[in-house]
Amino acid sequence: MDWHVSRIRFFGVWLVVVLCTSTAPAKLREVHAADGSVGYLEEEDPYRPNCISPQDLAKLEADWAEYEKALAKGVYTPVSAYTSGFPGMYKFWPQAGRLWQELSLGNYTDLDPAEGSRRDWNCGTRNYDGHRGYDVSIPTFEEQAVGVPIFAILDGRVTSRSDGNPDMNTTWEGQPGNGCYIDHGNNYRILYWHMKNGSPTQYVYVGMNVRAGQQIGLTASSGNSTWPHLHFESQHRRTTSYQWFEPATGPCNVGDSSWENQMSHSWPETVLRYFKVAAVDLSDTASYNVGAPFYIPKTGTFERGVRTVHFWFNITIVGSGYTRRYRLLDPDGVQVTQSSSSTQSSGTWRSSFSNVNFNKTGVWRLQYLLNNAVRAEHPIRIVEPGAPAPNQPPYPAGELEFDPPAPLPTDVVFCRITKSSYRAIKDPDSDTVGYVYRWKVNGSVIREGTWAAQGDAIPWGMFNYGDVLSCEVTPWDGQAYGPTSYISTAIDPGPKPATLTIGAATAMRGQFFTLPADLTGERSETSFGTFGVHLVFDASRLSYQRALTGDLTNNWLVIGQENTPGRVEVVGSNITGGAPVSATGNLVNFEFTVQANAPLGETYLVPQNLSGGLASFRIESGTVSVVPGVVTPTPTPTVTPTPTRTPIPVADFDLNGDGIVDQADLLLLIEAYGESGSLRADFDGNQCVDGHDVLLFSEHWQEAVAPQ
Repeated sequence: MDWHVSRIRFFGVWLVVVLCTSTAPAKLREVHAADGSVGYLEEEDPYRPNCISPQDLAKLEADWAEYEKALAKGVYTPVSAYTSGFPGMYKFWPQAGRLWQELSLGNYTDLDPAEGSRRDWNCGTRNYDGHRGYDVSIPTFEEQAVGVPIFAILDGRVTSRSDGNPDMNTTWEGQPGNGCYIDHGNNYRILYWHMKNGSPTQYVYVGMNVRAGQQIGLTASSGNSTWPHLHFESQHRRTTSYQWFEPATGPCNVGDSSWENQMSHSWPETVLRYFKVAAVDLSDTASYNVGAPFYIPKTGTFERGVRTVHFWFNITIVGSGYTRRYRLLDPDGVQVTQSSSSTQSSGTWRSSFSNVNFNKTGVWRLQYLLNNAVRAEHPIRIVEPGAPAPNQPPYPAGELEFDPPAPLPTDVVFCRITKSSYRAIKDPDSDTVGYVYRWKVNGSVIREGTWAAQGDAIPWGMFNYGDVLSCEVTPWDGQAYGPTSYISTAIDPGPKPATLTIGAATAMRGQFFTLPADLTGERSETSFGTFGVHLVFDASRLSYQRALTGDLTNNWLVIGQENTPGRVEVVGSNITGGAPVSATGNLVNFEFTVQANAPLGETYLVPQNLSGGLASFRIESGTVSVVPGVVTPTPTPTVTPTPTRTPIPVADFDLNGDGIVDQADLLLLIEAYGESGSLRADFDGNQCVDGHDVLLFSEHWQEAVAPQ
């Protein structure tokens, strides 16, 4: 099946991307082996041009300058500093799939400033001269055609977006690329580059706030690129300008790693990424190059008679002393032919069995042996001449796993096909397989997409404590679905509700009351005096600084007077994933909305966005006394009618008159922001271009002006 369409449904909306093809050859070195196999290895070029062209860099910096102008004018609020800037802030690799399996990390940053020399964080040379990011590739251009998602690694805001450029490049010629810059807060920003044409526009827009784990694009080979991959570049501003940095640490880059679980420096083990059977003569490299973006017709079926079987595979070898053999078994398990033994090295290899007498119908088996152990076995279906050979459905995905295994609402969650279930042969017809990932919360679909990847992700905040999260994965070869794999987990119910009973004696100022996991007791109706509540949290139980950034006002019920000011104090030696805490504690001030005259059995919940537990509380000022309860009637709220707003014509928001409300109009709006007088950008007519005008403008984003 030739993939030309990638599909996704996100929150119930189907989106379709039509793909183009390219015929540019990849730069590969051809190697001929003694057994007749031909290998294709990527040319080592340590001094290649940077994969971000000077033109792209100039545009990105110009967009960033416009973004900072908008920040200065108050168009945007600064991205929360809690989202980044501490050791371990990167908790996952931001691509669908599994690193060092179908995802290959080819380049780190170059830490050697000298021109003509290079050094990575492990004192190796897994990079090229002057490289400023990480390059992680997918197996082939066919996976690109199906789709491999890219995710935001942290919360942030999109500050620049480039799109509309070809995405199947195989040469370094300074071509413009597709991708985006994201402001991740605390003077950190990240460049995500080489995306599929159309995907940045499909998923993000300039000014859009994104969550960690939210999809922002698709992997491709746009820009200065020879293969579909993600260029991931971390940047930090320490003084006046942003500088790239290496997030991993090692002997040549000491310090605290930005990765919570830092990846190994290179492939940890030998991996056979794929093994496929061709329906054409692979020696015709002008038409069918296994290392270039040509589509290669594949098959798992031949007619009875004398045939030649062509096949190819990709393997990464770790270590030395590996040998390979190929052999062919008939339906009875009898060996019909085999190759000689030959040294196996990393790369993409093609070979064939010529003039095979397929004299029996049924399923034959083409085996690939590595060090005399069968590593892959491809079925060859032999049918009578002229007999129908219907498409065969793909193999099941296998077992699934969640990462993390016991997810919480604050986690970015991956649903992955387990490492042990990985198949080099995913379909009996050698079709490229996409996997339909269907995420559900309490039985309702929250995300669905078809990806050529061993995993998919959802951003944090997609479910709550006590929900049931499930993931279904169904293989699809473009014509037929295979069996569905399934995984489900009940999310931790969260901190248990507790009912606090205060005795008849007056509680003195500064007295501590320990709050167990489940505290209950008898209590009559009570009336509480005015006092401040001092809440103390155990820092060792806080999993992430985002725990302190949510809307606590709507998640807390604290015993005390209505609208009583309170304080939150985090105590302990260190916040996991955060900065050290001072001995006196870090104070964060909030206004707590509380209920007076709490009835018998009232419960008080730890907020959902805080994964730590309430350790204790104390009376900060005043006293609490138990007195006969007096329930104050709740006054009937006064409802003020919402005034009717006269609709503003869409054409008024098209400031440059090009027929659509887009980024160009937004830039004009930003330029006029804060100015007064009779201005076209003053949509509400209050003689000032202000935040309300920005809100009105956002309601018509990407809306076309009706023809007159």
